Amino acid sequence: SPQPFRLGQIGSVLSCPGSGDQAIHADTPHLFEHVDCLPCHYLNVFTPGYKVMNDPNNNCYQNEFNHDDIWTGNSTIGGTAFVHGSHKLSVSTQLLSEDDVDMDTNGNGNSDNALLRRQLLQLRTLRPALDAGDVVLFDCRTIHYGLANTSQGDTTGKDINAGRRPMLYLNVSQSWFHDPKNWDDRERIFD
Repeated sequence: SPQPFRLGQIGSVLSCPGSGDQAIHADTPHLFEHVDCLPCHYLNVFTPGYKVMNDPNNNCYQNEFNHDDIWTGNSTIGGTAFVHGSHKLSVSTQLLSEDDVDMDTNGNGNSDNALLRRQLLQLRTLRPALDAGDVVLFDCRTIHYGLANTSQGDTTGKDINAGRRPMLYLNVSQSWFHDPKNWDDRERIFD
């Protein structure tokens, strides 16, 4: 029978103009190292806290639109990239193996494995075009990262929030799951 879900933490992440790519990560590790893919026990719900506009007079950040005036997902304020299939242990292990350097007969590092891993990672990476009101649900074992915010922000002093990329999130988990990695060292403010 289905297990009850529990609403967890609610918060936000803010990417400011000039910030780089976030380190690639999963929000939580796999429960077991010998089972490739268990059902989802912990998921993240998030939505962008910004509106994408096609404004040629906007000097703070740029969004790319196609000839039908549909946003392509490319923006100087960035977004979030997800690695398809990485909620499976076999995929995440293959892509993030630390055995990236093989030694040749002279004892020199050979980065062929690392190059292949980077290419596979790029092929599996998705960058959804999200706008205000869109919602993404993803398994917290999914490898992902925030993309760089290369916008200039507001240089005129009129809008200090220009170019900032807020993302709002909510964690949902099976009632039996507890996430010590992300939350045990946080002080609760609503008890």
